[in-house]
Formats: sequence, structure tokens, C-alpha cells
Amino acid sequence: MLLFALTCVGCNANGRTAPSADEARGDADINRGVRLLEDGDVYLGQRVSETVAVGRPRHVYVVGRYTFVEFDDVPNLAGVSLVAIDGKLASATYWTCVIQKQYFSRLTREQERAAAEVYEKQLMEKLAGT
Repeated sequence: MLLFALTCVGCNANGRTAPSADEARGDADINRGVRLLEDGDVYLGQRVSETVAVGRPRHVYVVGRYTFVEFDDVPNLAGVSLVAIDGKLASATYWTCVIQKQYFSRLTREQERAAAEVYEKQLMEKLAGT
């Protein structure tokens, strides 16, 4: 919540308008994802079905053995991204354009590369409307 408040104050102080209702909802969704991670309600090895029930993420994409859980629309300037393999959480990251905070990751470099490859393909298809 503090991050959201600072962002709003910073935007207004710079002469920009306050966030739209959709932007505010996105910020609230991201803050909820961060809070769930920090409180331990979302954790390494958790079944994706439990994560979804507890976290109410904005998007869940299943591509082969990978599941991608997003707490805001993608692409975006910030977010909480979870990656699961075979139905169990393997990685959780809070990210913005300038920082990245890894909450946990059990992904090998090869798994990271493979997950990124299938996620990027899925995202490009979504953006293209296919």
C-alpha cells in the first residue's frame, strides 16, 4: 500500500494526473500479490489451484507443463509474476522497470529459459489477438 501511496503522490507532485480507476485496480492487485508473498500465503511448492484460490490473480496461463500467474495485466510497467512447473510454484518475482525482487526460485537456468520462451510466445499471440 505504501508503494501505491508514494506513486500517487509522486505523480501528482510532477503535474501528472492521478491514476485511472483501472491503473488503481492494477496497483491494488500487485500490492495484494506482494502482501501474499510477504505474509507466506503464497510459497514455494504451493499447488497452483491453492495459489489461485488464495490470491485471486488477474491472469493464469497454462502452457504445457508451465503455469504463469500474473497479478496485473501484461505487458505493464510493474507486476508480480509466479511460475509453476507441473502445477507447483517454482518462482515468484515482484518487478518494475527499474527493480526486481525475487521472493523464491527453484528454476534452473534451463527451466528459466524454457519458461521465458513459452511465455513470450504466448504473450505475443495474446497481443496479436490469435
